[in-house]
Amino acid sequence: MKERDYLLVRELNEYVRLTFANNPFLKRVNVRGEVLNYSKYKSAHYFTLKDEDDARIQVVLFYQGIASLNFPLKDGDDIIVTGEVTLYEKSGTYQLIGSNVILFGEGQKLLALKKLKEKLEKLGIFDESKKLPLKKYPHNIGVICGKDSAAWADIKENISLRYPLVTIYYFPAIVQGETAPKSLIAAYNRSLEYSLDVLIIARGGGSSDDLWAFNDEELIMLLSNRKVPIISAVGHEIDFTLLDFLADLRVSTPTAAAEAAVPSKTNIIQSLIEIEKRLTKDIKNKYNILLNKYNLLANRPIFKRKGELYAIKERKVNDLRIRLKAAYNAYYLRTKHYLSEKASSLTKSIKNCYNKKWEFANNAFAKLEALSPLKVLERGYSMLTDKSGHIITSIKEVSKDDMLFATLKDGKILIKVEEIKDHV
Repeated sequence: MKERDYLLVRELNEYVRLTFANNPFLKRVNVRGEVLNYSKYKSAHYFTLKDEDDARIQVVLFYQGIASLNFPLKDGDDIIVTGEVTLYEKSGTYQLIGSNVILFGEGQKLLALKKLKEKLEKLGIFDESKKLPLKKYPHNIGVICGKDSAAWADIKENISLRYPLVTIYYFPAIVQGETAPKSLIAAYNRSLEYSLDVLIIARGGGSSDDLWAFNDEELIMLLSNRKVPIISAVGHEIDFTLLDFLADLRVSTPTAAAEAAVPSKTNIIQSLIEIEKRLTKDIKNKYNILLNKYNLLANRPIFKRKGELYAIKERKVNDLRIRLKAAYNAYYLRTKHYLSEKASSLTKSIKNCYNKKWEFANNAFAKLEALSPLKVLERGYSMLTDKSGHIITSIKEVSKDDMLFATLKDGKILIKVEEIKDHV
C-alpha cells in the first residue's frame, strides 16, 4: 500500500499538543486580560481572556485555579492568569489551564510582598529556631483583634469554657484598611504593659486585601522582638500573611487559637482522674509488696529468737572491746619505743652536724684571717694609695711630686714622690 503523504486532523492536533507540552516556556506563563463569558460549573470554571487588541484565549480553571480565587471573579475584571498553554485536541483550539488568578493591580502588591518576605527571611525573622514554646498552663492571655468583633467573642467564650482559671486581656484594634497597621502596633505596645504568657492576634476571614495590614513591615519587625509566644489566627486555612510566618503558632480560626492557647478543663479533669487511678494502683501495689517483705522478714529466725541473738552480739562486742584495748596498748608501747630511739638518734645526728659545721667555720675563719691585708701589714709591709684612696700597684700610676699615703699596721704616713726608679 502506498504510504500516506498527509496527516489526519487527530494526528496534527496530537503533534501540536505534544509540541506545546514539550515547550518549557508554555508550562508556566502569566497572561493579562479582561474576563468575558465567565461561567462556573462544579468541576471547572470557563471564561475568555481578551486584551486591548481584541486578541482572545480560552481559559479553564480546575481545582487548583478555583482555589486560588480570593475575590468574586466576574466579567470585565482585569486579571492576570498564571497557567499552562495546552491544546484541546477534540476542537483543535489551544487554551490556558489556569493555576492562579489575581487582579491586575493586586499583582504588583503581591510582588512587593514577595520581595519583603524574601528580605525578612534573609534577616532570619521567620527562622524556626526563634519560635517560642507555648505554656501548657498559662495564667494571662492577651488578645488583639477587632473591637466587639466575632473573633473576640469566639476567643473569649472558648477560653472561658475550656480554662476559666486564666485571665484574658483584650486589646481592640483596627484590623483592616490603611490605619490598621498603626492601630495593631499601638495595641501590641499596650500589651507589653502586662505580664502575658501568650498573645493571640486574630481576625475573621476576608480577601487578601482585607488581611493586608498583617503584612506590614513595621508591625512584623516589632513582633520579631517578642518575649512571649504569638498565636496567629488571621484569615482562613488557605490565607497566609507575613504574621503567619512569624508567629510561634499559626491556626486558621479564632476558635482554634483559643483551643491552642489553653488546655481543656474537661481533659484536665480526665487526666487528673487517670493520674489518681494510677497513683492509687501504684500505692496499693507498693503496699502489698512491702507487706509481703515484712511478713517474710517477721518469720525469719533472727526476729523470732531476738533475745538469744542479742546476747550473742553483745558477747562479740565485748570480745572486740577487749581486743581493741589490748591492740591499742601494744601499739602505744611500740610507738613510744620507736619515738625514743628516733629522738636519741636525732640528738646524736644534730651534735655531729654541729661539730662538723663548727670545725669548718674555724678553718674558714683562719684562712680568711691569713688572707687579711692587716696581717700582711703586721709583717712589715705597707700599702700605698693616692688621695682618692686608689691602691698603687705600679710605678706607672704615680708621678714625681705626687702625694701618697703609706698605710702601716698602726697608721698612715703622707709621702711625697721625689724620684721614680723602674727597678728595685
